[in-house]
Amino acid sequence: MTIELVLDTIEVERLIEQLGATTGQVYVAQMRALKKMRRKVETEVKRRVSAETRLPQRAIKGRFFATRYGQIRDEIRFWVGVADVDPAHVYEPVQRKRGSCAGRFCYSGAFVQRMYGTNRHIWIRRFSRHFDKRSYSGWRYLKRRADTDRFPVVKASVSIHESVETAFDDYARFDLSVDFEKFLLHEIEYEVSLRQ
Repeated sequence: MTIELVLDTIEVERLIEQLGATTGQVYVAQMRALKKMRRKVETEVKRRVSAETRLPQRAIKGRFFATRYGQIRDEIRFWVGVADVDPAHVYEPVQRKRGSCAGRFCYSGAFVQRMYGTNRHIWIRRFSRHFDKRSYSGWRYLKRRADTDRFPVVKASVSIHESVETAFDDYARFDLSVDFEKFLLHEIEYEVSLRQ
């Protein structure tokens, strides 16, 4: 996902000349402004994905990565981990009469069990009448396993792939250059006042 930022270079150059900033100071200020912009975009995307998927923001907190910012290119490249989120990692799974629940996510016909480790997860039998491929997106990974017939259960998970894509596309429509220019001017002023 790439978000393009177009600056009003006349205003930036006027401020650089007015404050007497060196190229090194401008570079440091630019890096700080890019980092602030990355945090702003990350926060907004997390909010939108959280609202759409009904997951808390802490469930998708550590999935955002950005490239190192080069001297030649003034850009931010984002990588977002879009692997499915296990609701049992976010909420405590509870077994009920009609199924299992983890926070707001309830699954009919499912059960809570420790399999493949010490953590409790929500599972369902693949041949159950309650099995729905949309609610259990981990079912597609079982095709690779050799013992799918012997152990035909699937772990419950919440897919965030489409939500992240739509959140980035919606947020990229806004003019982010104004925010970046504001961050950059503030950081140039700070860098010049720090060195004097």
